[in-house]
Amino acid sequence: MIRPVKMKRLRITVLEKDVDTVLKFLGRRGLIQFSTGESAGQMQAESPPRPAPAQTAGIAGTSGAAGTSGAAGAAGTAVASAALPAEATSARSEAEKLKHIEQTLAKIKEAGAFLGVELPAEPYDSSDLPVEEEERAVLLMCDAIDGLEQETYNTNLEKSRLEEQLPHSAALSPEGAALAAHAESSFLNVRLGRLDAAKQKELQQKLGSRAVIVPAGNEDTVFVASSKTGRFAMDSELTGADFVPLKAAGTEAAAENGGEAAVHRRLAEIDETLASLDNEKGRLYATYAEALRQIYASFLMAESVARLKRRLFQTKNTFELSGWAEAAVIPHLVKELDRKTDGRVSAIAYESWEVPAVQSGAEKVPVVLKHGPFVRSFQPLVLSYGAPPYGAIDPTPFSAVLFALLFAIMFGDVGQGAVLFLLGLIAGRSRAPLFVKNRHFSGPLKIAGACSMVTGLLYGGVFSNETLLEGPTKAVTGFLAETAPGRFFGIHETGHILNLMPEAGNLEKLFYFFGFTLAIGALINTLGIILNIAGSFTLRRYDRALFSKHGLAGLLFFWYAIFIAVRAIVQKADFTFTGYDAAGLAVPVFFIVARPFIWNLIKRRTLFEEGFFAFVMEGIVEILETVSGYISNTVSFLRVGAFALSHAVLSFIIFTMAEKVAHAPLGPALSLVIIIFGNIVIIVLEGMIVAIQVVRLQYYEFFGKFFTETGKEFSPFKFRGRRAKL
Repeated sequence: MIRPVKMKRLRITVLEKDVDTVLKFLGRRGLIQFSTGESAGQMQAESPPRPAPAQTAGIAGTSGAAGTSGAAGAAGTAVASAALPAEATSARSEAEKLKHIEQTLAKIKEAGAFLGVELPAEPYDSSDLPVEEEERAVLLMCDAIDGLEQETYNTNLEKSRLEEQLPHSAALSPEGAALAAHAESSFLNVRLGRLDAAKQKELQQKLGSRAVIVPAGNEDTVFVASSKTGRFAMDSELTGADFVPLKAAGTEAAAENGGEAAVHRRLAEIDETLASLDNEKGRLYATYAEALRQIYASFLMAESVARLKRRLFQTKNTFELSGWAEAAVIPHLVKELDRKTDGRVSAIAYESWEVPAVQSGAEKVPVVLKHGPFVRSFQPLVLSYGAPPYGAIDPTPFSAVLFALLFAIMFGDVGQGAVLFLLGLIAGRSRAPLFVKNRHFSGPLKIAGACSMVTGLLYGGVFSNETLLEGPTKAVTGFLAETAPGRFFGIHETGHILNLMPEAGNLEKLFYFFGFTLAIGALINTLGIILNIAGSFTLRRYDRALFSKHGLAGLLFFWYAIFIAVRAIVQKADFTFTGYDAAGLAVPVFFIVARPFIWNLIKRRTLFEEGFFAFVMEGIVEILETVSGYISNTVSFLRVGAFALSHAVLSFIIFTMAEKVAHAPLGPALSLVIIIFGNIVIIVLEGMIVAIQVVRLQYYEFFGKFFTETGKEFSPFKFRGRRAKL
């Protein structure tokens, strides 16, 4: 196909009790790209007169479905206008449902993170919307996991506090232990901290009988105790003495039964508890892991449905789904919905030109491209530039052929092409993460490799060796030279059908080859212009099709300029530029420059919208752009010959170096290393550069002629794979 798939706007009205069933079916199949916010009333009020809805839709449904469709179509405006209060109430309800689903997902995610369960990123094929029993089950599971997590956290927290206080507990003096035992008494106020030994005596003098300083076990760590009534004075003096408080956690335990021993006993108990908790965690993982994954996938599906429902037009008892679908699948789609809802569904299909938002330019019709395996491999190349506008010509088939052709010319080698072909096969079938991530390169690699092998046979190169194929090539060319067709085409016995390396004293073949690449450039530029003309006529942009530099006028100018250039090359000294030549160039240029004036005259609008002076200046710029553009776009294809020649030269250098070292000590091994390393450099580095150049030629020299605006790629609502943004 050279045009995107035909699309229609489908409007489905479904009862509230059936909406989840319908959305579940659509999300699994990925058939509709929803357009939210446009009600049935708007479509009815703004659409032009049309035949009966059931006939326009082209749907062969059941009698119940057809009757429902007619009723919904006739009463669409009344239903839409009478349902606003119920719509607002339902919207709040759907918002609450979505919030509940998001909270449940967050709970499951937190529980899964604690257990180390890897949760799915999207629903499974077998997933279904969650029911109440599953909701209760997941809450019980999450509560059990949360309780274990909290207990583990508290136990680890106690352990860290004891480990932090262990150095102080180990050095706790008997007096300090006794004081620590009364730290929480009703008549004492005790502070534990660090105080410079030189300041302790001075501080005791200031405190007098109001407080007492007791060493905690080492020189700088002390307990300071006072009565409850004297704590404010004590705290004031401690602040002035640069007293550094320490946490007293663990000192009570240290004061009992020998201090440090008590802390170690408690730490041992905590380790046993943590081991038990870890075993319980493993048991919960074995019990709940798969259930968490399944329920999480179900709630992911519910989240997608809930997000979409919030954006759908809604009455008290119905939902309205409006979106784009392929025209060919609509009858089957509606038939399936009719079966799943027992006939409680209404469906009307609109042509793209009947949709008010499309008429006004506020909305673009999404684009679906469908091709065979060969062309489909190059869809990412086109879509990375942009989706073609709906109704325009799809450039993917042309892009696929041109990529294969240009790459093969610039990168011809049987062995290196075979490596690319093998890499393409591996990328398409291997499950290794690197290949899975780059699987979309599989098709282009296989095609580029196969085409490189074909031109490699013509160039006579196998892994940079240009002698391996000389015998078979001579046998073929020698046989053909003796046949009548061979004598007619002047075929003679040769070791290379195409020899890109310049021959001593004879550069004629090289010039012919570069002339061949210029001819390819002229043909590709011409193809781009023809596609622009055809696409512009399709989109009813007749001024661009006829009078633009990439329209009919530009095509006439371009080919007459080529005609003059060919005459000059063939006639050489006898060439004369005539008045006919001047007219052949001037007439198309005149129409290109006068395009705004001519079109305004045809449309009976203001002839010079920006003024005559601006019209003249724009014309001069248009002439310069037209001439320079066509010259640069054609000459740019010389890079095809340049890279083909550089590939041949690099291969020649590698093979020559390998021959030079072959007779040195360890020569065969060194020669093999040079050949292997050189071919790796050519395949990776030069192959990448050639691919970039081919893409560049397509994007600028080819697509630039007709791909001046982009469309919107079809992004259907679906649970798995690429999901539409809601």
